[in-house]
Amino acid sequence: MRGLKDRLDSHWRGGRSGDQFAVYVFDRFIVPTLSDEQRRQFGTRQLQGDVLTRNFIQQYLSYRFAVTQSYKEAMTIETYLAKGRSSAGFPLLNAKRKNNQVSGICSKP
Repeated sequence: MRGLKDRLDSHWRGGRSGDQFAVYVFDRFIVPTLSDEQRRQFGTRQLQGDVLTRNFIQQYLSYRFAVTQSYKEAMTIETYLAKGRSSAGFPLLNAKRKNNQVSGICSKP
C-alpha cells in the first residue's frame, strides 16, 4: 500500500510537475474558470498554477480505491470505468471515448 499512499499524497499536494493527475485537474477545471486578470497574474507569476490546483484538489476532490488480487484485475476495472460502462457514466478525467471525443464538464456522453 506504500505506492498507493505516495501516489495519493502526490495528487493531494497538487504539484503539476511529474503528476499527470494534477495537470488534468488544472487543464479541465481551473483554466476554464480563470478571469482575464488571473490569466495576466498567471503570466507574470503573481498567481501560481500549482497553488490553484492544490487548493482545488483539497477543497473539492476525494479519493477512493479498491484492493485487487492482481495488476491485470486492476487494469480491467480501470478500463471498464474509463469507457463509461458503470452506472455513473464516463469519468470527468481519463475517459476513453471512441474517436478521442471530449465532452464538457457537465455534458452527457
